[in-house]
Amino acid sequence: MYQIDNSTAVAAIPASTAAGTNGYFTDGNPATGVPATIMPAEFMNMLMMENLNVLTAAGIAPVKNQFNQLALSIAKIVQNGAAGAASETSAGILKLATSALAAAGSDNTTAITPQKLAAQIQAGGLAFATDTGTVNTYVCTFVPALTARIEGQVLRFKVKTTSTGACTINDGLGVVPMVGGAHAALQNGELVANGDAWIQWNTSVGGGSYILLFCTGAAEQVASATQSQHAVNAGQLQTGALAFATDTGTANTYVCAFSPTITARAEGQVLRFKVKTTNTGASTINDGVGVVALVGGAHAALQGGELVANGDAWVQWNTSVGGGSYILLFCTGAAEQVANATQSQQAVAMGQLFGGLKGISRISTSGSFTVPAGVTTIYVSGCGGGGGGGGGGGSSSGAPTSGAGGGGGGGGQQIFRVPYTVTPGQVIAITTGTAGTAGAGGYGAASGGAGAAGGATTIGSLVTLNGGSAGLGGASGGAGGSGGAGYPGGSDGGDCTNNQCTGIGGMGGSSSFGGGGGGGRAGSGGGAVAKAAAGYGGGGGGGGGSYGATAAGGNGAAGTGGLVIIEW
Repeated sequence: MYQIDNSTAVAAIPASTAAGTNGYFTDGNPATGVPATIMPAEFMNMLMMENLNVLTAAGIAPVKNQFNQLALSIAKIVQNGAAGAASETSAGILKLATSALAAAGSDNTTAITPQKLAAQIQAGGLAFATDTGTVNTYVCTFVPALTARIEGQVLRFKVKTTSTGACTINDGLGVVPMVGGAHAALQNGELVANGDAWIQWNTSVGGGSYILLFCTGAAEQVASATQSQHAVNAGQLQTGALAFATDTGTANTYVCAFSPTITARAEGQVLRFKVKTTNTGASTINDGVGVVALVGGAHAALQGGELVANGDAWVQWNTSVGGGSYILLFCTGAAEQVANATQSQQAVAMGQLFGGLKGISRISTSGSFTVPAGVTTIYVSGCGGGGGGGGGGGSSSGAPTSGAGGGGGGGGQQIFRVPYTVTPGQVIAITTGTAGTAGAGGYGAASGGAGAAGGATTIGSLVTLNGGSAGLGGASGGAGGSGGAGYPGGSDGGDCTNNQCTGIGGMGGSSSFGGGGGGGRAGSGGGAVAKAAAGYGGGGGGGGGSYGATAAGGNGAAGTGGLVIIEW
């Protein structure tokens, strides 16, 4: 290409004329009088200079006998971007990125093709890094480097070391917390060496934290389950919270709100609850699904006391008992219902004992007994009070006389397991017989004093049990005191006439609930004190007589009081 250079060319480009009406070239038509278009120098100069300026822009000097310079110039301009590089605000020319540039992700002036972009996405290299940190302190260098964290941004990294507690991560922008799926600090083992961890940025958790979505090969943190299809965490299993509730009902009507809510009962399902009130009979439970029967281990209605306030009850669902019932396996602190024993090693139900014994009450002081609900027969055992023993006779050296032994007190009347018909709720007044007091020993020529009779034991209008009679005192220089009448009576004291005597005190009568006291021996210069009765309803022993010098006989001993035992 070249610029016009013949002898008719001028040195400077002529000035352009004013723009006319746009038109097109024509060869003209003499027949119609249309002239051919004239090619003015102004137009030819325009064409020549446009082409020469393309060469100038490409930096190529015109050569007169080279006819491809325009094409070469255009290609060079495109190659060099001289036509203008593309930007975020202007269209232009971009160079295509190589695979290496696409993988590096650091160049911002080249374009990536769909093929290379797909390859990078498939490789996951843009959001993946290899951890270079230490235990619980993770460090990741992402390529390209992160310039800002974005809500919901998901990153991945290969873990170097297993976590042992709360963790942080440095993503290139600084250190921030890394918490679990429950938005709580990691505990131990949620990240494992060589595992692939997925994390997501959340600006609202802990002022900004990465949430560990999961790590391959590691345990996963989950929030506590509140619905039946939720994942359960180990803490819920350890505490047993999933199957435990606190009762909010009333006696015999138990109400438990389990979390998560039970949507259906399953055969063999075991639940636990803390009992609010003690049951007094047949009971029901509302587990959130509805009210159903709560029966005992013998598959029978509860009777009372199988559930106690503040006890921990375990129940199990059984579809075949009563059309569907919870079976009370046990309740801490409470009686347990069992089926009747049929083998030697099996637990025995109270109803199998003593013709159906369910309870027992032992009464040793006066008061009352209220017949329990459902009880129409009671079995009464008991005794009246034992009589007191008489004192031994005294001795006198001047007379001379010697003292005889005092008589033993009689034992109180007794019965054993006598049945009586009663009414539930009936209040029965109980008076237990008093113990008979002892007689004092006589001094000198005086006889010993008599004891006192034991008091009667009364069980309402059902029965009266008489007390044992008192033992009489031994005479001075005469017969021993008579033993008190009773069940059995006390023994007589030994006689003594002057110096021919035994003078031993009589023994008190014994009952089925206590022994009579022994008599005191005769003694020179003073008789021995009698022995006290033991247990309930026993008569006191008689005091021993005195002989020889002037002295006192031994005191008698008191009997013991009555007793009432009621079984039902």
